[in-house]
Amino acid sequence: MKNFIWKTMSLLALSALFFTSCEDTPSGPVNAIPPDVFVTGPATVQPGNTIELTIEADKGDADLSALTISENGTNMDPARFLTFQVNGSDVTANNPLALNAFPDGFTLVATFEAPATVGDYEYAATVRDANSQTGSHSLTVRVESTPPSVSASNMPSEVVTGQTFFVNVDATKGDFPMTSLSVFEDGLLVDPARLTWDGATFADNPVALSGDQTDALSGTLGITAPSTDGSYAYTIQIADESGTTGETSFDVTINAGTPIDATLTTKLLSNQAGPAGKGALDLDQGLQAGVSTPGETTPDQTEIRDLGLDCTIPTPGFNWRRQIGTVNGAELRMVDLTVLENFTFDAVTTKEEIAGAFDTGITFADGESVDCATGATTPVSDVTNVVEAGDLFVVKSGSTYYLLRIESVNETDTDNLDYYEISIKH
Repeated sequence: MKNFIWKTMSLLALSALFFTSCEDTPSGPVNAIPPDVFVTGPATVQPGNTIELTIEADKGDADLSALTISENGTNMDPARFLTFQVNGSDVTANNPLALNAFPDGFTLVATFEAPATVGDYEYAATVRDANSQTGSHSLTVRVESTPPSVSASNMPSEVVTGQTFFVNVDATKGDFPMTSLSVFEDGLLVDPARLTWDGATFADNPVALSGDQTDALSGTLGITAPSTDGSYAYTIQIADESGTTGETSFDVTINAGTPIDATLTTKLLSNQAGPAGKGALDLDQGLQAGVSTPGETTPDQTEIRDLGLDCTIPTPGFNWRRQIGTVNGAELRMVDLTVLENFTFDAVTTKEEIAGAFDTGITFADGESVDCATGATTPVSDVTNVVEAGDLFVVKSGSTYYLLRIESVNETDTDNLDYYEISIKH
């Protein structure tokens, strides 16, 4: 009985070893040599253009039987291919990826349309042989398009905290229409409430482009500086329909600014045709002189002057021109409130803010004043329009900037004792 039990147990153990061995044995010959495969093609291609892959394969121990080509891990449908050429001959069979006619090896050239979306695409060729052995090789193709061209100009190097600065932006599409504009500060999208385009607040950031802007873009970008000092990197980025982006970058230093030296209130500038020694104004002290005669100061110390009378209007009457120009090489501009939103005279505390208002200000043409008694004319630079109470002007003389607010315009029709009241910061 013991001998019978021992024989039975030995038989069961042998059977278990046999079936286990059968399940673990791989298909095909042990240590079989697989097919050898190599793929070549372009490193880059534009969206929608043709990709040409060359696949070379040689058999290992067994005849080649099938080929698959995948894109990012997904097998490509044979119908997607435009042309096939195997060993130098065009192939028009329904499925040229079946390799029954080329058991020893082949060189296959396949063409197909590149994806429409920009990115990296891995193309892998896998060859199987009659022993179910496989060989594989892959190639990465970068789908990219010519990006939009983006440039920026007139960027400031230094800005006061909280001040809005302005940059001229120009962009032209590359291979595809442009779709959006983004503004980054130190790599992060700027709050759209801090951005303007030609004076209009951004609806979003990125902001969508439409109409003619998809082909070419030109305008003034306004950015309100942060409230914290430091150096900030700004990037203006344009994206197109393919997802390709073009960009330009610049750095701006943000600081607390230089406090203004003085605030002068209700200083007078008289009609130039009025009393002698008046009609021109020294903006440093708020003192008057005549255009060519001394008064509270001397003419060479003045920056602005009044233009006197309109000689075509008979007297008595309201014939004061109510226009201002510059003298002694000074320059005058009007504050452009369509660009400097929320800009006020009272809120200005730094020299940089005044300089910024000058840089974005509205320029004036030169003109002339006329002596109604003699008809003699005198050239005057930067002649304003008719001055109104509340007007804001900026004057630059040398390296000094002056901010002017017209407090009142006082006109008479019986004499030439007309005058402006002006507040000044510098």
